[in-house]
Amino acid sequence: MALAPLDADFNRRARTTMRISFDLDDTLICYQLGVPQEKSLLAWLAREPLRLGAKALIRELQRSGHSVGIYTTSYREPGAIRRWLFCFGLRPDFILTQRDNDARKVLGKDPRGFGIDWHIDNEAHVADIHILPDETDWTERVRERLQ
Repeated sequence: MALAPLDADFNRRARTTMRISFDLDDTLICYQLGVPQEKSLLAWLAREPLRLGAKALIRELQRSGHSVGIYTTSYREPGAIRRWLFCFGLRPDFILTQRDNDARKVLGKDPRGFGIDWHIDNEAHVADIHILPDETDWTERVRERLQ
């Protein structure tokens, strides 16, 4: 008797350490009216808002031993992204941009091609965890999916 194959979510959760990425635009950076934003003592330097809840969630995931980073199709410089996150006290483990896609001749996003287990994004067709800019309970949904 053959065993049924395990689903992809189970396989990803079965590992103790996961590689988790967040998109930037309309996921971590939301300019829509009414979207709560993180406070920062270095807000004048940050230049872009960070969605409320992102700071605690990313820290929690990193404390749990996961590798957490950014995967975006924007052409922002990785150093600029790193400085922006530093303004909120965050240090990503990796940053992948459109330049990384271009180097590998990838059209669009390919999280698995970069060894990413879970990608959080506002675009459903590339997201393992799809969130919308106006969702207020987005961090709880991410936590539930990653358990």
